[in-house]
This record gives sequence, C-alpha cells and structure tokens, in this order.
Amino acid sequence: MKKLVFAVALALVGCGGGLKIIKQAPAADLLGKTTLSAAAADYAKGDIDGHSEQDYVASQDADGKHQWKDIKTGIDEEFDKALSSGGGLTVEHGATKGALLVKPVIRFINPGSFLSASELRMGVEIAAADGNVLDEIELSSRTSGSVYNATAERRLRQDAQNIGEKVAKYLLSRTKAQ
Repeated sequence: MKKLVFAVALALVGCGGGLKIIKQAPAADLLGKTTLSAAAADYAKGDIDGHSEQDYVASQDADGKHQWKDIKTGIDEEFDKALSSGGGLTVEHGATKGALLVKPVIRFINPGSFLSASELRMGVEIAAADGNVLDEIELSSRTSGSVYNATAERRLRQDAQNIGEKVAKYLLSRTKAQ
C-alpha cells in the first residue's frame, strides 16, 4: 500500500512542482462527474513578475502588451488542452448542466528568460454547478529557457500544460471509483 501511495504522489508531482491540497470534499461529491466546464484563468490577485497584472501591463510598451495577451491566451489554451487529454474527462466551455466548474487562479508568474526558468503557480478551484467549491488545490511548474523554449510565451505554455496534466490526473483520481 505504501508503494502505491508513493507512486501516485510521484505521478502527481510531475515536472517542476507539486500539488498541494487546500480543501477536499468527500469523494462521493465528485464520483462519476467527468464533465468539466473550464473557466478562463483569473489574474486578479496574481503576482506577475513582482507586480499586479495592471501594473505589469502598464509597464510594457505596445509590443509587450500584445505579448502579454498572447501569453494569457496560451496559458488558457494549454491548460484546457491538457485537461481534456486526461483520458475520461470531457471539457466544455460555458455553463454546462451538471458539470464541475474548473477555475484556475493565477498566483504567481515569473516569465523567466532564455537563461532562466519560468515559473507558474496556480490555484485551481473545483466547484459544483451551484458554485460551491468542493476541492481547491495549488500547483506549480517551472520550464527552463532553451532554444525550444526561448520565449516567455512558449515557457509559460509548457508550464500551463504541465499544471493542466496534473489537474487532470487529480480529477480522474477524484471522479472515478477506486
């Protein structure tokens, strides 16, 4: 049994960070609920490279503002794609009757550079259709700069994919009968 628990914990850690459970409802509340409604990431309280999102964007030139929009779009796209590739989960957009609502909340972003790793920390709330938060988890990922990951957008897309994969594994473990 200890080996199984260790294997599951190791699988959830994945690349660049772990999974921390903040709140967890009884297993029966999520059992069989494999249809998800994914919300766009919330940046309202996030720390973006030492600034609020508003201050970060204000400090950017026109090109930097455009890149920031691309980064946000990329984070949402990769997170959603990773959730739906979780095998057994269906991801819908918009309100879906009976679906669990998955709400990513950005806690921290360091875009990194070609020479240093990016870091994305995200809280994820899993709520019932009525908005009641059932589970809340925190995750993080870091992606090293390289020729392949030369841009902040590419590194943060990879971070969002890593986190989305961890969330999918977590949700599968919570929604399927053990």
